Amino acid sequence: MSGALAPRLERESPFHAKGLVYLGAREYYDRHVPGGSAAVAARLPEALSRFFEQERFLAGSWYDLLPIAPISAAAAEVAGIGHGELVRRNAAWLAHRDVNGVYRALLRVARPDAVAMRLPRASMQYFNFGSADGEQLGPGHFESTRRGIPSTLGPWMAWAVEGFTPVALGCAGAKNVTVESSAPVPDGDLLGHRTCRMGFVVRWDAR
Repeated sequence: MSGALAPRLERESPFHAKGLVYLGAREYYDRHVPGGSAAVAARLPEALSRFFEQERFLAGSWYDLLPIAPISAAAAEVAGIGHGELVRRNAAWLAHRDVNGVYRALLRVARPDAVAMRLPRASMQYFNFGSADGEQLGPGHFESTRRGIPSTLGPWMAWAVEGFTPVALGCAGAKNVTVESSAPVPDGDLLGHRTCRMGFVVRWDAR
């Protein structure tokens, strides 16, 4: 969990992400949202604002992920774009940043189909919940499923995958990558929080 001195929410959820997620959000907002992270924080309720503006997020420590949805929604309002578009752009930017970091070993494979196969599970390394798997169904055609996703984060997760995946596969040489997400399907609950599974169809030009 996050350090004892870090601001915490009154009702912290069991769904956590590495500090990299929040660091990536703050850096992206500072670069691409008018007024930066400070303007986003000013749109948030006091408790969320304190959480988001804490002095530092540690890249490898765990933090409650549920606040990312209202935080990114506030960022979209400040930026004057749709919530989904903001999350997709942020995820694409994060992918560009991380291809030379946590995903360097993955992209050494250098073939889009192999990267597509490894990417779902690799992406879940950001989180302490859920699972992911996938199957190659043909040249330039891959389908994956993510399970145990908090239902309240279903849309956010879909947008993040839609933004991240084309960049990651593009770095491996894939062209014209598209990602289609299916509607979340309930699959249980965790400590009173409903969870869902989500499917994704990824296609690219395999010629």
